[in-house]
Amino acid sequence: STDRDAYVAALGGATAAEPTGSILSQAVRSALPNPDEPVATASPEPEAEESDTGKSDTEESGTASDAATTDDAATAATDPTGSSTAVSDRDRAKELLTAGAKEAKVTLPVPVRVAYRSSPTMDAAMEALAAGWTQAGFEVELQPVIEGYFTEISEAERADETDVFWSNWAADWNSASTVLPPLFDSRLNISKAGSGRNYGYFVDKNVDAAMTAAMAIADNRDRDQAWFDIDTTLRSRGAYVPLAERKSMYVSGSAVGNLITHPALGGTVDLALIGVEQ
Repeated sequence: STDRDAYVAALGGATAAEPTGSILSQAVRSALPNPDEPVATASPEPEAEESDTGKSDTEESGTASDAATTDDAATAATDPTGSSTAVSDRDRAKELLTAGAKEAKVTLPVPVRVAYRSSPTMDAAMEALAAGWTQAGFEVELQPVIEGYFTEISEAERADETDVFWSNWAADWNSASTVLPPLFDSRLNISKAGSGRNYGYFVDKNVDAAMTAAMAIADNRDRDQAWFDIDTTLRSRGAYVPLAERKSMYVSGSAVGNLITHPALGGTVDLALIGVEQ
């Protein structure tokens, strides 16, 4: 039910972003021969845990939305089974939601409160997402936040006010180790003070252990695959709903040489190479 195409169109179209199926950027996923191929999850029978405040969601970076090829995401905070609503076919999503609501004795439409960092562009983008969710059977309440967004949504009391949080992230270098642990390792984030960057209070000891194990893998290819498996687990559990990979456009004058973007740094300009021609 998540209309990524409409979301991207509201952001400015193909020059501004492109739909994505993962919080890991293309540069990070390209280390694998088939980065979009489904793989076995790292936690076949996960033991999900929830904190006392346990509701909230997704990923963030204070400056990430201004960086090239950052990834936007949103996540249902209370129920990992909500990942089924991320099916692209809206009719199928409504069918699944209806069946799940009946089993749980929940009346349709299912209310969902969605917080996001407000701006004229993001207001339009979130309205586009809300339209798809509404058609699938959700009653969407958008909660725009104008100032101090990431500080506000990480506070413990916010978990009782919001179900889904928009957020974003950019890799510090070309490795999933700079993306997944900062966002979803419960040991690094969750405390009595709040969620840290793990806004959905996602807690799974098996996933935390898999991240520790991935850090210790010496072979580059095996390590990349381990991180991808962990990401697949997170997506299958509904830890986040991927939205789009942002882009930046660079324009230079005729005297600027070596204007090259660096894939390992999220597509930003490589300052080690750029110069002025004499």
